[in-house]
Amino acid sequence: MAEEPLRVTYLERPPYYHTQNGRPAGFLNDITAEVLARAGIEASFKALPAKRILDEIMVAGMAACSVGWFKTPEREAAARFSLPLWRDPPYVALMRAETAARFGEHSSLSALFGDAGLRLGVLDGFSYGDPIDARITAEARDVYRMTGSQRQLARMLAEGRVDYMLIAPLEIVALLESSGLATDEFGTVALDDVPPGPTRHLICGRGVSVGVMKRIDRAIRELYPNAEPAP
Repeated sequence: MAEEPLRVTYLERPPYYHTQNGRPAGFLNDITAEVLARAGIEASFKALPAKRILDEIMVAGMAACSVGWFKTPEREAAARFSLPLWRDPPYVALMRAETAARFGEHSSLSALFGDAGLRLGVLDGFSYGDPIDARITAEARDVYRMTGSQRQLARMLAEGRVDYMLIAPLEIVALLESSGLATDEFGTVALDDVPPGPTRHLICGRGVSVGVMKRIDRAIRELYPNAEPAP
C-alpha cells in the first residue's frame, strides 16, 4: 500500500515559515520540502498555532512533523527530532529607538538582565535555546511572560508594556511590518555575551517511525553535507 502523505505543520512566522497566496512559504518550509522530496516522502503542509502543533506531536504522538523547532529536554522526551536544518544567528535585543540609544550598538545580556528598570518580554512556552532559557530563569530581574504570538509581543514593546525582547536579526523587519509597526521606531542592541543561536529541526510525533526519521536524516546529510551536527 502507498504511504499516506506525511502531515507537516508550521507556524506563521516569516521569514522562516508562513502562508503566501494560500500555499506554504518561507525558507525553512522550502528546505523541508526539498528534504522530504529527496527522502521520497510525500507531504501535506498545514499552518497551525504552536499549542496545537505541540499537542499533536508531544501529547497525541501523531504521525506528523513540524518545521523549525529547537530541541529542549522536555521535547526530546516526548518526540523525535531530525538532524538540524538551520542554525539561527546570535540573538539581539529589540527595543524602542529611545531605549536602544542608551546602549549604543553593543551591550551584554548580563547588563540587560541585571537592570531592574528594564522589563524583558517573552512568550510563555517559547524556547530561546537551553543556554539563554537558563539565564532568563537565573538572571533576569524583571520578566513578563505572555501567552500569544510574536506580533502581540512586538505590539506590547511598541506600547511600552515591555522594554525589550530577544530575536534573531533576520526576523525583525518581517515581524515589525506584519505587526503594523514602523521599523524606524525601533533599534537593536548586539549582545556581546550571547552564543550562536540554536539549531532548528523537524520535530516529529512518535507515530513517525524510526525508519522514516532515518530517511529524513539521510536526505539532510545528502543535501547539506557541510551542515554542522546537532549539539
